[in-house]
Amino acid sequence: GPIALWAVSYNGEAVYRKGVSQDCPKGTSWVHVAAEQQFESISLGAGLRLWAVGRDGSAYFRNGITLNNPTGSAWFHVEPPPGGSPL
Repeated sequence: GPIALWAVSYNGEAVYRKGVSQDCPKGTSWVHVAAEQQFESISLGAGLRLWAVGRDGSAYFRNGITLNNPTGSAWFHVEPPPGGSPL
């Protein structure tokens, strides 16, 4: 089956690697996933839950990631606690 692979490019863009599988570990192409924020890091966890940390220190969640829609549908900004420090 497909393997989910995400990365942050040198200029802070979120990218998804299309076509990664056990039979094709290098995948076939990169897909840019548009966002209003530039990212520092990105992490894909259990249940296809994708989190990213913006260059401004804010957290972002990628909604709608499924096997049929591997890049998801929308970014959601997660507000830090009042008076809290950026991530």
